[in-house]
Amino acid sequence: MKMISLLLLLAMAATTRAQTAQNAAYLEVGGSAIAPSLNYERRFTESWAGRIGLSAAIDRSDDETKSTLILPLTVSWISHPQGNHH
Repeated sequence: MKMISLLLLLAMAATTRAQTAQNAAYLEVGGSAIAPSLNYERRFTESWAGRIGLSAAIDRSDDETKSTLILPLTVSWISHPQGNHH
């Protein structure tokens, strides 16, 4: 439980810092991917941003182990970038 709390704290700290940065790299737990993912986010212009992540889901329910690669991809448009609530 302590490890999960530490990972969540690190993810929140990285996300908070990323709001003012041009580039951000962070670990996301409980986000857009099923499993924890590593993400890279880039702000292209004042109104456009993009994000790509990498995650893997592992299924061990049968006799064999199956894995799936997950690549969450997001493009965002910020409607009022100069305001406080965007």
